Amino acid sequence: MTSFSIIENSDKPFCQLFGEDGDSIQRDIIFNSQVNSGQRLPEGKWEYRRYVNGAIALVCADRFFKIPVETNAGESLLVSPEAISLSANLRVLQEKAEILEGETNERGLLVMHQALQEAIIRDIPSILVTSITPAIQTRKPSNPREVRVSPHAEAHSIVLMSS
Repeated sequence: MTSFSIIENSDKPFCQLFGEDGDSIQRDIIFNSQVNSGQRLPEGKWEYRRYVNGAIALVCADRFFKIPVETNAGESLLVSPEAISLSANLRVLQEKAEILEGETNERGLLVMHQALQEAIIRDIPSILVTSITPAIQTRKPSNPREVRVSPHAEAHSIVLMSS
């Protein structure tokens, strides 16, 4: 389910959701994406997305350029910066939840991780987190092809890279 709307970067939705942990989540997603790609990803292409089920992700919006990466299992993949950044979102949300075990944000991070994973791999969500995501302003993407509701084209690679 890749239908999403764009959140202005100045709204910092991770800070609205996770307070003080929000800035470190954002930094970790960008850092993790660059480490996994083996290169610096384009700075001007980063955007916050809010998916139909309420999941929020910080994504490098370039699905056409392909970068060779290797998964933790040693499998070689040719993926877009968008796929790399989505897998980094999944990994960072999971890792932060483990670090914050027993703290206030742990449950929210786990729910957001699960909702984002569903937004990437499923047509119809079973998890809706719209009630816990902030009421922030969004806009539709300029490319009408982004408004479809179907699994992400690189869903399999994203899940492989995030585990």
